[in-house]
Amino acid sequence: MSADTSSSSLRPGIIAGAVWTLLFAWFFFDSELQNSPSLSRWEFWQNIPFLLFDLLPGSGSTGDLPSGWAYFAPRHWLILAAGFISLTAWSLGRFLLRGLKLSNIGSSLERHVLSLGIGYAGLSLLTLGLGLSGLLSSTLFRCLFAGIVIIELGLTSRSRLMKPKADSKQGSEPWILPYELMLPIAVIGTFLACMLLGALLPSIDFDVKEYHLQGPKEWYLAGQITFLEHNVYTSFPFLTEMLSLTGMLIFGEWFWGALVGKVVLMTFAPLTAAAIFCLAKRWFSTAAGSWAVVIYLTTPWVYRVSTIAYTEGALMCYLAVTLLAFDLARTQLTKVRSAKSLWLVTGVLAGSAMACKYPGLISVVLPITAAALYVCLKSRKIETKSIPVFKFAMMFIVGGTLAIGPWLLKNTAQTGNPVYPLAWSIFGGDDWNAELQSKWKDAHSPSHHRLSAIPHDLWNVVSKSDYQSVLLFAFAPLAFLAIDRRKVVLWLWIYVLWLFVSWWVFTHRLDRFWLPLIPVASLLAAVGLDQLWHSKAKWLSLTVVVMAITFNLGLIVSPRAGLNLYLADIETLAESSIVQPPGVRALNETLKPGEKLLSVGEANVFDARFPLDYNTVFDVSLLEQWCTSSEGDWLTEPEIRANLELAGITHVLVNWSEILRYRLTYRYTDFVIPESLDRLIDMGILSTPEPLTFKSIKEMSENEQREVAEKLSDRVKEIQGESGLITNEVYRVIP
Repeated sequence: MSADTSSSSLRPGIIAGAVWTLLFAWFFFDSELQNSPSLSRWEFWQNIPFLLFDLLPGSGSTGDLPSGWAYFAPRHWLILAAGFISLTAWSLGRFLLRGLKLSNIGSSLERHVLSLGIGYAGLSLLTLGLGLSGLLSSTLFRCLFAGIVIIELGLTSRSRLMKPKADSKQGSEPWILPYELMLPIAVIGTFLACMLLGALLPSIDFDVKEYHLQGPKEWYLAGQITFLEHNVYTSFPFLTEMLSLTGMLIFGEWFWGALVGKVVLMTFAPLTAAAIFCLAKRWFSTAAGSWAVVIYLTTPWVYRVSTIAYTEGALMCYLAVTLLAFDLARTQLTKVRSAKSLWLVTGVLAGSAMACKYPGLISVVLPITAAALYVCLKSRKIETKSIPVFKFAMMFIVGGTLAIGPWLLKNTAQTGNPVYPLAWSIFGGDDWNAELQSKWKDAHSPSHHRLSAIPHDLWNVVSKSDYQSVLLFAFAPLAFLAIDRRKVVLWLWIYVLWLFVSWWVFTHRLDRFWLPLIPVASLLAAVGLDQLWHSKAKWLSLTVVVMAITFNLGLIVSPRAGLNLYLADIETLAESSIVQPPGVRALNETLKPGEKLLSVGEANVFDARFPLDYNTVFDVSLLEQWCTSSEGDWLTEPEIRANLELAGITHVLVNWSEILRYRLTYRYTDFVIPESLDRLIDMGILSTPEPLTFKSIKEMSENEQREVAEKLSDRVKEIQGESGLITNEVYRVIP
């Protein structure tokens, strides 16, 4: 499908589309970055030549860190371990498709996409089941995964041998890569290489080290998946985190295994690209599919979520793969056996989106359910005995239940609430109360629903977001120029609208929560770009594409998109202040074997090489729990000491900087103030604190300075003639 440039009815549309593309691109690059209001994209262009030059081996600056290709060797083992996990997922998915009699459904690429999508979900549930049973053994997982691969490869070889051989008399032309595809493949390869190198670096993002990786680390060390009452986030559906845990088990170590897991999660990006290529090819054309892959993989947001252990990369993937399975199921209604299996697979994939994170319910499960219902109701008009629509719907529901059900059952068994900590007013939940619920709701709900704010928020999404790509909405409106496919285009735009509206209405409007619209917008943009490409405005589309790819490449390799020390020595980097929080880093060097820490305020503890207890801001404060009664009264000195001894605590770290941040955002218990720590010193329980890090008062905002003056004035000291807040201090528990 391409634009018919000879049609006079299309010429006004092409002109209007070209004008829109030009204007949008101008305003996009003239916009200030959302998180850097003093810097426009035009100004950022000045740095791009230097950023791209730093990509050359040996050209980048890593300060005192050793760097270069000589330090790439340990990464080979990480890549091999991640490849083994992905191969196992593909094998498991192939095995399941074979069992469902779908081994010949669709094209070869479509089957591989479905196999990996189902396989990753299956591995995640397998890890969950074995973990809950206390069977987190590296030996068991390695043998089990090897067995899955061997069995499937054997079945694949057998099925190929049983196929009739092609007529040897029929010669085949040698396969040569068309020259026009070489440049797009080079672009895609460059961005994928950057994603891989970025995924191989240690994590520096707070949420990742607070729960995305910290939860799997705790379970790996315990050898079992248990309820972590001090980290509420670990009760979320953890499809991707199970893959991180799998990486730890396969590698046999939690830090390096976490990097293996990051590489596995990075593979969701090319898998998503393959899925949208299949969709574009089915609905539009191969050319549109190729453009969709380029647009998706060069979007900076895709790079960002592919290099840190967030769940959005997998969520976008399951949206795209679910759409592919849905379309296959929709077109197989008259073939009852394969249709039943395909609706089951569609349900599994949709449920897996929700198993990535709860918002998958509104971004994938609900819209795909509505689409499935529409298809089923429409099919009733032609229903015969060979089209059991009701059974198709039931298979879809069963599939979704198989994917998300185990996570809901786990929470029900552990807390009494299937969606803990959500819906507390309905289901209740152990280890939760009205105060925690109020704090949680305030932090995770929209601040307002003023309709007048929608245009501003919409513009931020399509243009000002730091990691947005100009290609998405410069070309997506032009998809309507595909006259013969306008119905499909309309449905895709309705989906994009739903994804934006549901993000605005139901979430707390973090950028990451609207990312599921990127795969759908990439499809639309590819169709629009293909229309403009085959018109007399080809020069304009080429200019915008080249500018976008160049800008996006410069952005993703800059520090703005995350850690970019691609060839740094991982061991040295992992021990540096770039990766480790200052308090944790100091104690990694000083705590002795047998000593255990209570971390107060600091929940970024993944890098800790010592045993510790901690709690997130949304959980009950352990310090308060061990020092006060249920009525809030102070316990006696022997009672407090007994609580600390029972937990094995020998040191207490207090991060006043984090406590200050929480008090200005999510709220933090009023118990943790300097006076409470001083009282424990007076009781003879804690020693005088040792300050570890400081922060100048001048560097703080007005709100921070006000909070420090009101509640943390006792921790303000004169340092080299300048007032500074003691941000980290450590106490020793006196025996």
